[in-house]
Amino acid sequence: YGLYVAYHLQLLHNPVSDLYVLYTSWGGIWDMQCNPQRQTTPFTDMGLAVKEFRKVFLSKTGNKWEALPTEPFEKKPKKYQWIQNPPPTREQKLRRGAAGPPPRP
Repeated sequence: YGLYVAYHLQLLHNPVSDLYVLYTSWGGIWDMQCNPQRQTTPFTDMGLAVKEFRKVFLSKTGNKWEALPTEPFEKKPKKYQWIQNPPPTREQKLRRGAAGPPPRP
C-alpha cells in the first residue's frame, strides 16, 4: 500500500490435476521482477478458492471483489490500489501460443 510496494493476487486453475491455486506475491516494485515474496495455496474446491480470493482481496484493498462490476474501486488509506492489467493483445497471445484461429479477412 506504500508508494513503491506491490501485491499480486491471482486465482489459477490446473485442469490436469483439477486444482485451484491462489497465487500471491508481494514486495518492493524493484523486487517483483527479481525476487518477490511468494505464496501458493492449493484448493480442490473452486468455491473455497474463490471465497479465499475474495477474502484476501478485501483485506488488501478494502473493497469487495464481487462489487467491482457495479461499483467503482475506491482507494482506501493504508490499503493497496488496484491496477487492472489490460487484456493481452493478439501478438502477446501468439507469443504464448494461445491466440486461437486467425481473424477472418
